[in-house]
Amino acid sequence: MGALSVVLFHVWTFGLLMFGLTTSFQEQQQIPSSEVYELSTTPKYSRFHEVESKCEPFLSSASVLEADDNRVYSIKTELAFFSGDWVQDSGQAPLMPFTDSPMFDGSKNVPSRLTSFYVTNVDPVYRSERAINVSGTLTLATTLMELTSQPNETPHFYLSPGLSELMILFEGIYMESNEGERVMCLLGNSSLPSRHPNSTNPWEWMKLLPENPNSFSVPLLSDDHVLLVLHYPKRFTLTTRGIRGEMKSLNGRSSLKYFDKVHIVSQLSSATKYQFESEGIVAKACNPYPYQDQLLDETIDVYKGHEFCAMLKQFTSGQIFDVVPNGSCHSHCSKLGPFEPESDIHNFHIVMQDLQCESKINGDGVSSARVSAVLRAIPPQVDFRGKQRSGLGGTTLSMEGVWDSSNGQLCMVGCLGVTNRCGSRICLYLALSFSLTQRSVLIGTISSIANSGVGSYFPLLFKKTVIPSELMSMSTDSHLSYKYSKIHLARAFLERDKNFDVIVNVKKLFFIYPNKENIDELVGLTTLYDDLTLHTNLPRAMHHTPYLSLEILSVSSLFGRYRLYRNESTKSEDHPLLNVSVYLSLTGHPNLNDSSLSLEGLYNPFDGKMYLIGCRAMDCLIQVKVEYPPKNSRWFVIPAVKVSITSQRNKDDPLYFHQILLETTPILNQNQRLDILSQRAIKSFLRLIALSVAAASILGHLFYIRATPNSVPYISIVMLGIQSLGYLIPLTTGVEALFEKRLFHTDHPLPYGFHENLGFYFTTYMSKLLVVATFLLTMKLIQKVWKSRIRLLTRTPLEPSRVPSDKHVLLVSLAIHITGFLIVVAVHAFGADEIRLVSDDNPKWGNRENKFRKWETVVDEYLGLAEDFFLLPQIIGNILWKLNCKPLRKAYYMGGTAVRFLPHLYNYFKGPEFNPFDPYHGMNEYVMPSSMLGDIALSITSVLFAIVVYVQQSFSYEKPDAKLKAVQVF
Repeated sequence: MGALSVVLFHVWTFGLLMFGLTTSFQEQQQIPSSEVYELSTTPKYSRFHEVESKCEPFLSSASVLEADDNRVYSIKTELAFFSGDWVQDSGQAPLMPFTDSPMFDGSKNVPSRLTSFYVTNVDPVYRSERAINVSGTLTLATTLMELTSQPNETPHFYLSPGLSELMILFEGIYMESNEGERVMCLLGNSSLPSRHPNSTNPWEWMKLLPENPNSFSVPLLSDDHVLLVLHYPKRFTLTTRGIRGEMKSLNGRSSLKYFDKVHIVSQLSSATKYQFESEGIVAKACNPYPYQDQLLDETIDVYKGHEFCAMLKQFTSGQIFDVVPNGSCHSHCSKLGPFEPESDIHNFHIVMQDLQCESKINGDGVSSARVSAVLRAIPPQVDFRGKQRSGLGGTTLSMEGVWDSSNGQLCMVGCLGVTNRCGSRICLYLALSFSLTQRSVLIGTISSIANSGVGSYFPLLFKKTVIPSELMSMSTDSHLSYKYSKIHLARAFLERDKNFDVIVNVKKLFFIYPNKENIDELVGLTTLYDDLTLHTNLPRAMHHTPYLSLEILSVSSLFGRYRLYRNESTKSEDHPLLNVSVYLSLTGHPNLNDSSLSLEGLYNPFDGKMYLIGCRAMDCLIQVKVEYPPKNSRWFVIPAVKVSITSQRNKDDPLYFHQILLETTPILNQNQRLDILSQRAIKSFLRLIALSVAAASILGHLFYIRATPNSVPYISIVMLGIQSLGYLIPLTTGVEALFEKRLFHTDHPLPYGFHENLGFYFTTYMSKLLVVATFLLTMKLIQKVWKSRIRLLTRTPLEPSRVPSDKHVLLVSLAIHITGFLIVVAVHAFGADEIRLVSDDNPKWGNRENKFRKWETVVDEYLGLAEDFFLLPQIIGNILWKLNCKPLRKAYYMGGTAVRFLPHLYNYFKGPEFNPFDPYHGMNEYVMPSSMLGDIALSITSVLFAIVVYVQQSFSYEKPDAKLKAVQVF
């Protein structure tokens, strides 16, 4: 892929040199209007004469169409529009109803009225010298979501919470007027929602709308008396780019099918070639060029290369710009600059749309470009819809201007809405140098051409903050740089937090933290760049699910991520501390409103700690410490990153905030697959050891009872049954015995290639063979105990009570375990927030399956607890039977305890597993058995049970009957 990227880059550069004294770029809309939709049936245009009658006022002023072979295609592509605006006259006949979505309850989200028009057919046969038959579909929607519908064969109306959508099929004629317009006059066929007559609420039937609107049949009225007229400019220029339309009903006002007029506004798309012919208007705003805006100081380098159009496209396409508040503008002035929205909006953003750019290089090697675009102001709650809207109005500025590489300024004139009020000046720069307080890759201002009087306003400053992930596709001739200014403060922070050198030296010996590899300098820094970058959730707290994003902007001399086509190679140097610049964002945290921090400081690769000085807006008295986990101890510690954010201000300062301590969920690194493999290898090795100890202890016990036959009847069969069940379940379900917290779930899926490992096959088969052997040995031991009791009973038939029986042992054990299980369920029911089994944010399973997984996990964990307490039935039996012998060999019950103790010891030091390939990842097992405290409690309890058995077997109650000595089991 690297070689292919190099080849493609050089081919592109060669093409630029060969063809490129002039190049151009056009940004397509999110759903390109140049896409042609063809319906399966060709319209017959049976309403041609009716259309002529209704459209006579437009036909009378239409010009004769000249022959044009490209007209059919241009009509289909250039006259379509997507996500325009529509409004309806206020009256007594609304077009369609709308119902809010419960998804947006309590939010400030307001519905948008969007409309799209597609030309679906153009008749190649001219029936008139002034008009061409055309057909199309118009979609009108009131929505809280995006508009994604496409043309259909039939008209329809769709209603659901958050979306009302009406699609109308039209056929009519295309004309070109003598006034320089292209006009379409069309008659439509629709299915309108029925209004209730003589009522203040025309949509009374919506009261019957159930929660699932798909099961409700909306009353519809077929109507073919709909007239649509669309006006398009012939030339696409700065002041002639708007599309205007009007749709009205041809029915009488008393008809239920009548509706008030609908007005449509959109603009020509990039399918139409833009004509740069507004030099006079541009000169009014930018002469003399460059305009002296004093926006940037001399320390900021700006882009002056040959790929301005591509660079501009990269940082504007689909991007949202932040508007910087103007401190000079108070309550007496408008904070919206030139924009005139229908309603007041606060904290608005700006997007750039329909970018069209043409660049050229003169004979002296100086680049220049002509640029056209639209700036749109959008409220924050409709960002996703605002980026795709195409309507023109009080929140849009149509722009045209020039850029020159000699100074790097793009200066444009702006015209408000569909009017010719071109009273705004827009100056824009692409920055190449960054610092702690300068993190914007695009910086611009919108100012008034008039210094005072009508039409003047306070300037608006907008910017696009650089996102490190966007630097992956940065143009090759852009030499970005970062200027560190707070390293001395970060070093002082590090010195205050410095541990004893002994601890640092110990960490150097045993732990490996993220560091650049001892290879090429840039490649090594890129590896470190990737290891330090974080995108992860934080543990859920109350009703918040915070998300932490920590992106590295620069490491040492590397800005952005190293790209293979740089063809640069430098020798690796060993730096004890590395300069870093970071962009940190935190969402969903209740104690930090403005969650974006610009940071720079030092990273110590020997202990994985990063000491940073940060700025939040104008507050630069913030310290941030980031601690990364070691890369080589992920089996024994939780691989989580710890972050502390501290304000250096006094507590009475309004910008002060309490210290924020964060710990992420387990993180991935580049060696995640190797970590999973090695973790599995350690678990397999420990499993083999544990099973070998279990098998050896049972085998030794079989030899032990041969030497002490009088003690065999006093071995609890319930205890042996619990142990055999622990080995039977893995044989029947396929899961691994020991070191697995889920008894009935199959093992995690693993990365590709793991099952081809011969070591994996060997350990798997060996562990299964040991499980089979241990199970058979346990069953043999049960057989010995059973036969010994039968023989004892045959020798003392008149005294069956003197023969040990597990009946009461079983009843007492069941009572204890049932009580314990009920307590577990009660704790789970009353403490669901603390012992949540399935994350609320994980939509992987439905509600029923969630509940099933919860109960299954509880049962799994309690069965594991019962196995850990396998000595409990023996303890109960020893009390009931009042034995004076040693039925259990020390190596047997101590070895069995060690086998159950070892997994908990491993879990305590290892921490929870993290396997992104596990479909159950995100399910938190029950807190008591699987948490650290649970592992400690279970381990201590199992050891105490072993001590109790030892004490019971060491002190006697009474001598056993002499007949017991005569029992022979072999």
